[in-house]
Amino acid sequence: MRGGIVALIFALGLTTVALPVMGAPGERTGSTIYIVQWGDTLFSIANRFGTTVEALMAANGLTSSLIYVGQRLTIPSSTSIVTQERSTGYLIRYGDTLYSIARRFGVAVEALMRDNGLYNPHFIYVGQKLTIPDSTTISEGYVLSSAPSVVSEASILEYGVGLSAWGEEGYEQARLAREAGFTWVRQGFPWREMEVGKGIFDWGVADRVVEALEGFSIIAVVDSPPFWARTEGPANSPPDNYRDFGDFLYALASRYRGRIKAYQIWGEPNLASQWGRPKAAEYVALLRVAYLNIKAADPEALVISAGLAPTESGLPVAIPDDLFLRQIYQAGGRRYFDLLGVNAPGFKAPPEVSPEQVAKGPLWGEDRALCFRRVEDLRRIMVENGDEAKKVAITEFGWSTDEHRWHAVTEEEQVDYLVRAYRWAREKWSPWAKMMVAPPLADPGWTESDEGYFLTYPDGSLRPAYEALKAMQK
Repeated sequence: MRGGIVALIFALGLTTVALPVMGAPGERTGSTIYIVQWGDTLFSIANRFGTTVEALMAANGLTSSLIYVGQRLTIPSSTSIVTQERSTGYLIRYGDTLYSIARRFGVAVEALMRDNGLYNPHFIYVGQKLTIPDSTTISEGYVLSSAPSVVSEASILEYGVGLSAWGEEGYEQARLAREAGFTWVRQGFPWREMEVGKGIFDWGVADRVVEALEGFSIIAVVDSPPFWARTEGPANSPPDNYRDFGDFLYALASRYRGRIKAYQIWGEPNLASQWGRPKAAEYVALLRVAYLNIKAADPEALVISAGLAPTESGLPVAIPDDLFLRQIYQAGGRRYFDLLGVNAPGFKAPPEVSPEQVAKGPLWGEDRALCFRRVEDLRRIMVENGDEAKKVAITEFGWSTDEHRWHAVTEEEQVDYLVRAYRWAREKWSPWAKMMVAPPLADPGWTESDEGYFLTYPDGSLRPAYEALKAMQK
Protein backbone atom coordinates (compact mmCIF):
# COMPACT_ATOMS: atom_id res chain seq x y z
CA MET A 1 0.00 0.00 0.00
CA ARG A 2 2.76 2.38 0.97
CA GLY A 3 4.59 1.76 -2.33
CA GLY A 4 1.42 2.55 -4.27
CA ILE A 5 1.02 5.83 -2.40
CA VAL A 6 4.64 6.80 -3.12
CA ALA A 7 4.18 5.97 -6.80
CA LEU A 8 1.01 8.04 -6.87
CA ILE A 9 2.78 11.00 -5.28
CA PHE A 10 5.54 10.82 -7.86
CA ALA A 11 3.07 10.55 -10.72
CA LEU A 12 1.28 13.66 -9.52
CA GLY A 13 4.19 15.72 -8.28
CA LEU A 14 7.30 15.27 -10.41
CA THR A 15 7.44 17.60 -13.37
CA THR A 16 11.03 17.27 -14.57
CA VAL A 17 11.49 14.05 -16.50
CA ALA A 18 13.40 13.06 -19.59
CA LEU A 19 11.33 11.90 -22.51
CA PRO A 20 11.85 8.12 -22.83
CA VAL A 21 13.13 6.35 -25.92
CA MET A 22 10.84 4.46 -28.25
CA GLY A 23 9.49 1.29 -26.69
CA ALA A 24 10.30 2.28 -23.10
CA PRO A 25 7.59 2.73 -20.44
CA GLY A 26 5.81 5.99 -21.04
CA GLU A 27 5.54 5.53 -24.79
CA ARG A 28 2.38 4.70 -26.65
CA THR A 29 2.32 0.93 -27.22
CA GLY A 30 0.16 0.40 -30.28
CA SER A 31 -2.22 3.13 -31.36
CA THR A 32 -4.36 3.58 -28.22
CA ILE A 33 -2.56 2.53 -25.00
CA TYR A 34 -0.22 4.71 -22.91
CA ILE A 35 1.66 3.57 -19.78
CA VAL A 36 1.88 6.29 -17.11
CA GLN A 37 5.41 7.23 -16.04
CA TRP A 38 6.84 9.37 -13.25
CA GLY A 39 5.98 13.02 -13.70
CA ASP A 40 2.86 12.45 -15.79
CA THR A 41 -0.43 14.19 -15.07
CA LEU A 42 -3.68 13.80 -16.97
CA PHE A 43 -3.18 17.32 -18.30
CA SER A 44 0.33 16.59 -19.66
CA ILE A 45 -0.82 13.31 -21.24
CA ALA A 46 -3.84 14.98 -22.82
CA ASN A 47 -1.66 17.78 -24.17
CA ARG A 48 0.87 15.29 -25.53
CA PHE A 49 -1.71 13.31 -27.50
CA GLY A 50 -3.86 16.25 -28.60
CA THR A 51 -6.91 15.34 -26.53
CA THR A 52 -8.57 16.70 -23.36
CA VAL A 53 -8.55 15.69 -19.70
CA GLU A 54 -12.31 15.15 -19.88
CA ALA A 55 -11.98 12.81 -22.88
CA LEU A 56 -9.21 10.84 -21.14
CA MET A 57 -11.31 10.44 -17.99
CA ALA A 58 -14.34 9.31 -19.99
CA ALA A 59 -12.32 6.82 -22.05
CA ASN A 60 -10.81 5.26 -18.92
CA GLY A 61 -13.75 5.43 -16.52
CA LEU A 62 -11.93 7.82 -14.18
CA THR A 63 -13.90 9.80 -11.61
CA SER A 64 -10.93 11.95 -10.54
CA SER A 65 -7.62 13.11 -11.98
CA LEU A 66 -5.58 10.75 -9.77
CA ILE A 67 -3.31 8.39 -11.73
CA TYR A 68 -0.41 6.14 -10.78
CA VAL A 69 2.88 5.01 -12.31
CA GLY A 70 2.42 1.95 -14.52
CA GLN A 71 -1.30 2.57 -15.11
CA ARG A 72 -2.43 1.76 -18.66
CA LEU A 73 -4.57 4.50 -20.20
CA THR A 74 -6.64 4.28 -23.35
CA ILE A 75 -5.98 7.30 -25.56
CA PRO A 76 -9.16 8.44 -27.30
CA SER A 77 -9.03 9.62 -30.86
CA SER A 78 -8.30 13.34 -30.94
CA THR A 79 -9.52 13.93 -34.48
CA SER A 80 -13.08 14.93 -33.55
CA ILE A 81 -11.88 17.08 -30.64
CA VAL A 82 -9.35 18.96 -32.76
CA THR A 83 -11.84 19.36 -35.61
CA GLN A 84 -14.50 20.74 -33.27
CA GLU A 85 -12.10 23.12 -31.56
CA ARG A 86 -10.83 24.31 -34.92
CA SER A 87 -14.35 25.16 -36.13
CA THR A 88 -15.74 26.61 -32.88
CA GLY A 89 -12.60 28.21 -31.53
CA TYR A 90 -10.19 27.05 -28.84
CA LEU A 91 -10.62 28.09 -25.19
CA ILE A 92 -7.27 28.59 -23.48
CA ARG A 93 -6.73 26.30 -20.47
CA TYR A 94 -4.36 26.52 -17.53
CA GLY A 95 -0.84 25.58 -18.65
CA ASP A 96 -1.36 26.52 -22.30
CA THR A 97 1.13 28.65 -24.19
CA LEU A 98 0.70 30.01 -27.67
CA TYR A 99 3.45 27.61 -28.76
CA SER A 100 1.71 24.53 -27.31
CA ILE A 101 -1.60 25.58 -28.93
CA ALA A 102 0.11 26.13 -32.30
CA ARG A 103 1.71 22.70 -32.00
CA ARG A 104 -1.64 21.10 -31.08
CA PHE A 105 -3.31 22.38 -34.25
CA GLY A 106 -0.26 22.21 -36.52
CA VAL A 107 -0.14 25.94 -37.28
CA ALA A 108 2.50 28.64 -37.01
CA VAL A 109 2.58 30.90 -33.95
CA GLU A 110 2.64 33.88 -36.31
CA ALA A 111 -0.60 32.68 -37.95
CA LEU A 112 -2.31 32.40 -34.55
CA MET A 113 -1.15 35.90 -33.63
CA ARG A 114 -2.28 37.35 -36.97
CA ASP A 115 -5.74 35.76 -36.95
CA ASN A 116 -6.39 36.78 -33.34
CA GLY A 117 -4.89 40.26 -33.38
CA LEU A 118 -2.20 39.36 -30.84
CA TYR A 119 0.92 41.50 -30.52
CA ASN A 120 2.80 39.49 -27.90
CA PRO A 121 2.84 35.65 -27.91
CA HIS A 122 3.17 35.58 -24.12
CA PHE A 123 0.08 37.67 -23.35
CA ILE A 124 -2.78 35.16 -23.34
CA TYR A 125 -5.13 34.20 -20.50
CA VAL A 126 -7.22 31.27 -19.31
CA GLY A 127 -10.70 31.31 -20.90
CA GLN A 128 -9.59 33.39 -23.88
CA LYS A 129 -11.10 32.11 -27.16
CA LEU A 130 -8.77 31.79 -30.13
CA THR A 131 -9.61 31.42 -33.80
CA ILE A 132 -7.59 28.56 -35.29
CA PRO A 133 -6.34 29.07 -38.87
CA ASP A 134 -6.14 26.22 -41.37
CA SER A 135 -3.22 23.79 -41.16
CA THR A 136 -1.83 20.58 -42.53
CA THR A 137 -2.32 17.07 -41.17
CA ILE A 138 -1.53 16.44 -37.52
CA SER A 139 0.50 13.38 -36.55
CA GLU A 140 1.73 12.57 -33.01
CA GLY A 141 0.49 16.02 -32.12
CA TYR A 142 2.95 17.58 -34.57
CA VAL A 143 3.02 18.49 -38.25
CA LEU A 144 5.36 16.08 -39.96
CA SER A 145 6.84 16.20 -43.42
CA SER A 146 8.04 13.19 -45.34
CA ALA A 147 11.78 12.56 -45.31
CA PRO A 148 13.57 14.41 -48.08
CA SER A 149 14.02 12.34 -51.21
CA VAL A 150 17.70 11.75 -51.75
CA VAL A 151 17.25 9.81 -54.96
CA SER A 152 15.81 12.83 -56.77
CA GLU A 153 18.60 15.16 -55.65
CA ALA A 154 21.52 15.86 -57.92
CA SER A 155 24.65 14.08 -56.68
CA ILE A 156 26.71 17.25 -56.42
CA LEU A 157 28.68 18.08 -53.30
CA GLU A 158 27.79 21.51 -51.90
CA TYR A 159 30.32 23.78 -50.20
CA GLY A 160 30.08 25.36 -46.78
CA VAL A 161 32.15 27.12 -44.16
CA GLY A 162 31.88 27.44 -40.40
CA LEU A 163 31.24 30.81 -38.78
CA SER A 164 32.05 31.82 -35.22
CA ALA A 165 30.44 35.22 -34.79
CA TRP A 166 27.48 35.72 -32.49
CA GLY A 167 26.62 39.36 -33.01
CA GLU A 168 27.69 42.20 -35.25
CA GLU A 169 30.77 40.32 -36.48
CA GLY A 170 28.40 38.12 -38.44
CA TYR A 171 28.16 40.69 -41.22
CA GLU A 172 31.92 40.64 -41.82
CA GLN A 173 32.12 36.86 -41.68
CA ALA A 174 29.17 36.61 -44.05
CA ARG A 175 31.04 38.85 -46.49
CA LEU A 176 34.12 36.63 -46.37
CA ALA A 177 32.04 33.47 -46.83
CA ARG A 178 30.21 34.99 -49.78
CA GLU A 179 33.41 36.21 -51.46
CA ALA A 180 34.93 32.74 -51.12
CA GLY A 181 31.97 31.21 -52.96
CA PHE A 182 30.45 29.16 -50.14
CA THR A 183 26.70 28.54 -50.24
CA TRP A 184 26.26 26.88 -46.80
CA VAL A 185 27.27 28.41 -43.47
CA ARG A 186 27.32 26.63 -40.13
CA GLN A 187 26.66 28.90 -37.17
CA GLY A 188 26.12 28.19 -33.49
CA PHE A 189 22.77 29.30 -32.04
CA PRO A 190 23.32 28.88 -28.27
CA TRP A 191 20.02 28.14 -26.54
CA ARG A 192 21.06 30.02 -23.39
CA GLU A 193 21.61 33.21 -25.37
CA MET A 194 18.01 33.29 -26.64
CA GLU A 195 15.73 31.89 -23.90
CA VAL A 196 16.74 33.68 -20.72
CA GLY A 197 13.88 32.12 -18.72
CA LYS A 198 11.22 29.57 -19.52
CA GLY A 199 9.19 31.14 -22.34
CA ILE A 200 11.10 34.43 -22.07
CA PHE A 201 13.00 35.10 -25.29
CA ASP A 202 15.60 37.63 -26.36
CA TRP A 203 15.89 37.38 -30.14
CA GLY A 204 17.95 40.53 -30.68
CA VAL A 205 21.32 38.95 -31.52
CA ALA A 206 19.78 35.97 -33.33
CA ASP A 207 17.78 38.33 -35.54
CA ARG A 208 20.96 40.17 -36.53
CA VAL A 209 22.82 36.93 -37.25
CA VAL A 210 20.01 35.58 -39.46
CA GLU A 211 19.77 38.92 -41.23
CA ALA A 212 23.53 38.92 -41.88
CA LEU A 213 23.32 35.42 -43.36
CA GLU A 214 20.43 36.05 -45.75
CA GLY A 215 21.12 34.30 -49.04
CA PHE A 216 23.04 31.41 -47.47
CA SER A 217 21.72 27.99 -46.54
CA ILE A 218 22.14 28.21 -42.75
CA ILE A 219 22.96 25.27 -40.51
CA ALA A 220 22.05 26.33 -36.97
CA VAL A 221 23.91 24.29 -34.36
CA VAL A 222 21.72 24.21 -31.26
CA ASP A 223 23.01 23.19 -27.83
CA SER A 224 24.27 25.11 -24.75
CA PRO A 225 21.19 24.84 -22.51
CA PRO A 226 20.44 27.77 -20.20
CA PHE A 227 21.27 27.29 -16.55
CA TRP A 228 17.61 27.39 -15.56
CA ALA A 229 17.05 24.26 -17.69
CA ARG A 230 19.72 22.02 -16.14
CA THR A 231 20.90 21.28 -12.62
CA GLU A 232 24.09 19.24 -13.01
CA GLY A 233 26.76 17.99 -15.40
CA PRO A 234 29.06 19.85 -17.80
CA ALA A 235 27.99 23.23 -19.13
CA ASN A 236 26.80 21.63 -22.39
CA SER A 237 25.07 18.62 -20.82
CA PRO A 238 21.43 18.06 -21.84
CA PRO A 239 18.49 19.77 -20.09
CA ASP A 240 16.69 18.11 -17.20
CA ASN A 241 13.42 18.13 -19.14
CA TYR A 242 13.71 17.49 -22.87
CA ARG A 243 10.32 19.13 -23.37
CA ASP A 244 11.95 22.49 -22.53
CA PHE A 245 14.34 21.94 -25.44
CA GLY A 246 11.45 21.00 -27.72
CA ASP A 247 9.49 24.11 -26.76
CA PHE A 248 12.53 26.28 -27.49
CA LEU A 249 13.16 24.66 -30.87
CA TYR A 250 9.52 25.12 -31.82
CA ALA A 251 9.81 28.83 -31.03
CA LEU A 252 13.15 29.12 -32.87
CA ALA A 253 12.01 27.30 -36.00
CA SER A 254 8.72 29.23 -36.01
CA ARG A 255 10.51 32.55 -35.88
CA TYR A 256 12.99 31.71 -38.64
CA ARG A 257 10.76 29.49 -40.76
CA GLY A 258 12.14 29.37 -44.29
CA ARG A 259 15.23 31.36 -43.29
CA ILE A 260 17.21 28.70 -41.41
CA LYS A 261 17.67 25.74 -43.74
CA ALA A 262 18.88 23.11 -41.28
CA TYR A 263 19.28 22.46 -37.56
CA GLN A 264 22.12 20.39 -36.13
CA ILE A 265 21.12 18.96 -32.76
CA TRP A 266 24.00 19.15 -30.29
CA GLY A 267 27.69 18.56 -30.78
CA GLU A 268 29.67 15.40 -29.99
CA PRO A 269 27.30 13.77 -27.47
CA ASN A 270 29.60 10.72 -27.38
CA LEU A 271 32.01 12.76 -25.21
CA ALA A 272 31.63 13.07 -21.45
CA SER A 273 32.64 16.73 -21.74
CA GLN A 274 29.57 17.37 -23.92
CA TRP A 275 26.98 15.12 -22.27
CA GLY A 276 28.03 13.99 -18.81
CA ARG A 277 27.99 10.21 -19.03
CA PRO A 278 27.31 9.56 -22.73
CA LYS A 279 24.37 7.33 -23.60
CA ALA A 280 23.09 7.00 -27.15
CA ALA A 281 19.53 6.19 -26.08
CA GLU A 282 19.35 9.48 -24.16
CA TYR A 283 20.60 11.36 -27.20
CA VAL A 284 17.96 9.68 -29.38
CA ALA A 285 15.28 10.77 -26.90
CA LEU A 286 16.50 14.38 -27.20
CA LEU A 287 16.81 14.09 -30.98
CA ARG A 288 13.22 12.82 -31.21
CA VAL A 289 11.87 15.82 -29.30
CA ALA A 290 13.96 18.15 -31.45
CA TYR A 291 12.87 16.59 -34.74
CA LEU A 292 9.15 16.62 -33.98
CA ASN A 293 9.14 20.21 -32.78
CA ILE A 294 11.24 21.56 -35.64
CA LYS A 295 9.06 19.79 -38.20
CA ALA A 296 5.94 21.12 -36.49
CA ALA A 297 7.18 24.68 -36.88
CA ASP A 298 8.92 24.37 -40.25
CA PRO A 299 8.23 21.12 -42.15
CA GLU A 300 10.77 22.01 -44.85
CA ALA A 301 13.68 22.44 -42.44
CA LEU A 302 16.31 19.69 -42.35
CA VAL A 303 17.36 18.05 -39.09
CA ILE A 304 21.01 16.97 -38.86
CA SER A 305 22.19 14.61 -36.15
CA ALA A 306 25.12 15.65 -33.99
CA GLY A 307 28.56 15.13 -35.40
CA LEU A 308 30.39 12.58 -33.27
CA ALA A 309 33.95 12.97 -32.01
CA PRO A 310 36.20 10.46 -33.83
CA THR A 311 37.66 8.41 -31.01
CA GLU A 312 38.29 4.88 -29.82
CA SER A 313 38.28 5.99 -26.15
CA GLY A 314 35.81 4.30 -23.83
CA LEU A 315 33.84 5.32 -20.77
CA PRO A 316 33.96 7.35 -18.64
CA VAL A 317 35.70 9.65 -21.14
CA ALA A 318 33.76 8.80 -24.30
CA ILE A 319 32.02 6.17 -26.40
CA PRO A 320 33.74 5.40 -29.72
CA ASP A 321 31.96 7.20 -32.54
CA ASP A 322 31.25 4.07 -34.57
CA LEU A 323 29.81 2.25 -31.55
CA PHE A 324 27.74 5.29 -30.58
CA LEU A 325 26.28 5.50 -34.09
CA ARG A 326 25.33 1.81 -34.00
CA GLN A 327 23.59 2.45 -30.67
CA ILE A 328 21.70 5.39 -32.18
CA TYR A 329 20.30 3.06 -34.82
CA GLN A 330 19.51 0.38 -32.23
CA ALA A 331 17.53 2.96 -30.24
CA GLY A 332 15.38 3.86 -33.27
CA GLY A 333 17.15 7.13 -34.04
CA ARG A 334 17.07 6.79 -37.83
CA ARG A 335 13.55 8.23 -38.05
CA TYR A 336 14.55 11.47 -36.31
CA PHE A 337 17.16 12.98 -38.63
CA ASP A 338 17.23 13.89 -42.32
CA LEU A 339 21.02 14.03 -42.67
CA LEU A 340 23.68 12.21 -40.65
CA GLY A 341 26.07 14.76 -39.17
CA VAL A 342 29.72 13.69 -39.38
CA ASN A 343 32.93 15.20 -38.04
CA ALA A 344 35.99 14.48 -40.20
CA PRO A 345 39.19 15.99 -38.76
CA GLY A 346 42.21 14.71 -40.66
CA PHE A 347 44.59 14.68 -37.67
CA LYS A 348 48.05 13.88 -39.12
CA ALA A 349 47.14 11.85 -42.20
CA PRO A 350 46.66 13.26 -45.71
CA PRO A 351 43.02 13.13 -46.87
CA GLU A 352 43.41 10.15 -49.21
CA VAL A 353 44.85 7.82 -46.54
CA SER A 354 42.41 5.06 -45.58
CA PRO A 355 41.42 4.07 -42.02
CA GLU A 356 43.19 0.73 -42.56
CA GLN A 357 46.44 2.50 -43.41
CA VAL A 358 46.14 4.85 -40.44
CA ALA A 359 45.55 1.93 -38.07
CA LYS A 360 48.91 0.49 -39.15
CA GLY A 361 50.85 3.77 -39.20
CA PRO A 362 52.60 4.95 -35.98
CA LEU A 363 53.06 8.42 -37.48
CA TRP A 364 49.29 8.74 -37.95
CA GLY A 365 48.19 7.52 -34.52
CA GLU A 366 47.50 3.82 -35.19
CA ASP A 367 43.74 4.30 -34.81
CA ARG A 368 41.35 4.09 -37.75
CA ALA A 369 39.24 6.89 -36.26
CA LEU A 370 42.06 9.39 -36.71
CA CYS A 371 41.66 10.31 -40.35
CA PHE A 372 39.47 12.23 -42.77
CA ARG A 373 38.16 9.03 -44.37
CA ARG A 374 36.66 7.88 -41.08
CA VAL A 375 33.51 9.18 -42.76
CA GLU A 376 33.48 6.02 -44.88
CA ASP A 377 33.32 3.82 -41.76
CA LEU A 378 30.25 5.70 -40.55
CA ARG A 379 28.64 5.56 -43.98
CA ARG A 380 28.97 1.76 -43.92
CA ILE A 381 27.06 1.68 -40.63
CA MET A 382 24.24 3.67 -42.27
CA VAL A 383 24.09 1.15 -45.12
CA GLU A 384 24.16 -1.81 -42.71
CA ASN A 385 21.09 -0.33 -41.02
CA GLY A 386 19.15 0.13 -44.25
CA ASP A 387 19.63 3.91 -44.21
CA GLU A 388 21.55 4.25 -47.46
CA ALA A 389 18.89 6.54 -49.01
CA LYS A 390 19.91 9.32 -46.60
CA LYS A 391 22.82 11.60 -47.18
CA VAL A 392 25.68 12.68 -44.95
CA ALA A 393 26.45 16.25 -43.86
CA ILE A 394 30.16 16.71 -43.15
CA THR A 395 29.76 19.55 -40.71
CA GLU A 396 33.36 19.77 -39.47
CA PHE A 397 36.72 18.81 -40.95
CA GLY A 398 40.23 20.17 -41.14
CA TRP A 399 43.86 19.98 -40.09
CA SER A 400 45.49 21.97 -37.27
CA THR A 401 48.74 23.91 -37.42
CA ASP A 402 48.96 24.18 -33.62
CA GLU A 403 52.51 23.01 -32.86
CA HIS A 404 51.45 21.87 -29.38
CA ARG A 405 49.31 19.08 -30.86
CA TRP A 406 50.83 15.73 -31.84
CA HIS A 407 48.92 15.86 -35.11
CA ALA A 408 49.98 19.37 -36.15
CA VAL A 409 50.71 19.95 -39.83
CA THR A 410 52.52 22.81 -41.50
CA GLU A 411 50.59 25.72 -42.93
CA GLU A 412 51.53 24.54 -46.42
CA GLU A 413 50.22 21.05 -45.66
CA GLN A 414 47.01 22.50 -44.25
CA VAL A 415 46.34 24.40 -47.46
CA ASP A 416 47.10 21.37 -49.61
CA TYR A 417 45.07 18.91 -47.49
CA LEU A 418 41.95 21.09 -47.35
CA VAL A 419 41.80 21.45 -51.13
CA ARG A 420 42.55 17.76 -51.67
CA ALA A 421 39.85 16.78 -49.13
CA TYR A 422 37.20 18.67 -51.08
CA ARG A 423 38.42 17.01 -54.27
CA TRP A 424 38.26 13.53 -52.66
CA ALA A 425 34.76 14.10 -51.34
CA ARG A 426 33.53 15.52 -54.65
CA GLU A 427 34.90 12.57 -56.63
CA LYS A 428 34.25 9.72 -54.17
CA TRP A 429 31.41 10.76 -51.88
CA SER A 430 29.09 12.92 -53.98
CA PRO A 431 26.40 10.21 -54.42
CA TRP A 432 25.79 10.21 -50.65
CA ALA A 433 27.34 13.39 -49.23
CA LYS A 434 25.20 16.54 -49.43
CA MET A 435 27.53 19.24 -48.15
CA MET A 436 30.96 19.68 -46.60
CA VAL A 437 31.72 22.51 -44.20
CA ALA A 438 35.23 23.96 -44.02
CA PRO A 439 36.88 25.01 -40.75
CA PRO A 440 35.41 28.20 -39.29
CA LEU A 441 36.42 31.79 -39.60
CA ALA A 442 37.91 32.66 -36.22
CA ASP A 443 35.95 34.33 -33.43
CA PRO A 444 37.55 37.70 -32.59
CA GLY A 445 37.62 36.60 -28.95
CA TRP A 446 39.89 33.64 -29.60
CA THR A 447 43.65 33.81 -29.07
CA GLU A 448 46.55 32.54 -31.14
CA SER A 449 46.49 29.21 -29.28
CA ASP A 450 42.91 28.61 -30.48
CA GLU A 451 43.34 29.23 -34.17
CA GLY A 452 45.08 26.07 -35.40
CA TYR A 453 42.18 24.87 -37.51
CA PHE A 454 40.65 28.17 -38.52
CA LEU A 455 40.68 30.08 -41.82
CA THR A 456 41.30 33.53 -40.35
CA TYR A 457 43.31 34.93 -37.47
CA PRO A 458 41.44 36.48 -34.50
CA ASP A 459 42.21 39.97 -35.82
CA GLY A 460 40.30 39.11 -39.00
CA SER A 461 43.31 38.77 -41.28
CA LEU A 462 43.21 35.92 -43.75
CA ARG A 463 45.22 32.71 -43.51
CA PRO A 464 46.59 31.02 -46.63
CA ALA A 465 43.95 28.29 -46.17
CA TYR A 466 41.16 30.82 -46.75
CA GLU A 467 42.78 32.13 -49.91
CA ALA A 468 43.23 28.57 -51.22
CA LEU A 469 39.61 27.62 -50.63
CA LYS A 470 38.44 30.88 -52.17
CA ALA A 471 40.46 30.11 -55.31
CA MET A 472 39.35 26.48 -55.44
CA GLN A 473 36.88 25.57 -58.17
CA LYS A 474 33.43 24.88 -56.74
